[in-house]
Amino acid sequence: MVKIWLIVHPACILLGAIMSWWIPYFFGTGTEEKIERFNIMFGNTHSFLPVMNGIVPNTIHTLFHLMLLICIILTSYIFFNEEK
Repeated sequence: MVKIWLIVHPACILLGAIMSWWIPYFFGTGTEEKIERFNIMFGNTHSFLPVMNGIVPNTIHTLFHLMLLICIILTSYIFFNEEK
């Protein structure tokens, strides 16, 4: 159960990040109500991606989401390639 939890829990967090950051960024879904809030919270933070649909993920969130994906991939690899 613990091994499954180590994959499911970060995957749920990543799914939430994708739904709140990356889908609005790439497709503009739901950006109307998020643009002002994103600019207030993250307007003065560093970002290296271009602004799309009125928002841009900042660098720290981009790196966090990338590290989360890498952790999920590594955990899955270890889980499925473990010798029994």
